[in-house]
Amino acid sequence: MQPFIGSKLLSSKVAQPTAKPFEIYDSRLAGFTLRVQPTGLRSYYARFGRSRRIALGRVGTLLPDEARERCQQVLGNVAHGRHPMHGLGGDGLTLGQFIDETYTPWVKTNRPRTAANTLGKLNRLFGSWFAEPLSTITVERIESWKIRRVNAGRVATTVMRDIFTLSSVLRRAVRVGKLADNPVRWVDKPRIDRRPKIRYLDEPEEARLRAALNARDAEMRAARESANAWRQDRQHELLPPLPHFGDHLTPAILLS
Repeated sequence: MQPFIGSKLLSSKVAQPTAKPFEIYDSRLAGFTLRVQPTGLRSYYARFGRSRRIALGRVGTLLPDEARERCQQVLGNVAHGRHPMHGLGGDGLTLGQFIDETYTPWVKTNRPRTAANTLGKLNRLFGSWFAEPLSTITVERIESWKIRRVNAGRVATTVMRDIFTLSSVLRRAVRVGKLADNPVRWVDKPRIDRRPKIRYLDEPEEARLRAALNARDAEMRAARESANAWRQDRQHELLPPLPHFGDHLTPAILLS
């Protein structure tokens, strides 16, 4: 049985943090959701469409009735083909504004060595999102972006680095209270093949490698013989001869 999301539920054991995050769906308003994190953070969401959701605010910032009203507005906007946050102030702070006004000063102060690279990547990869509200950056949207990148031939490690670049912005937005949750946390990360891809030399490559090693050893042997001749003329102690290899490099390569 689905409970009613209200003050009574929030104070009950049902809505208290556990070891894993979980969601509670409202019994009266389909789509109205309470998400509880293990950290104790509790947030209201409006769910609609196929796995789409919009953050409405945190418990403590919004009363349950206020969050319910916002959820009704979001669902009404979706039903009438408007932007989900139309009329809710969600059109105010865009991703680009947040990066310019809040994230850029923070990253330049706290990550000065990588700040320029990070800001450049954000503009290159997510510049088309800059004019849109922070709340429109959902799990579904990031998943779609990830799938397009992977299908375009980008390796999984590159896609993950790019996603984490966006995550650093959204994490800062959560920290300063502009977002209820960081959607990147719930995005399935691309699978990385950690098995080494072994490539063996073909016959011409191996022949060239061996020839280069032989030439190197011959040059080192000649240098040692010349040095010993110089030392013998001056009655110095001779250095050990090099009958086979110049040093350890050739045996190490042949063994590997």
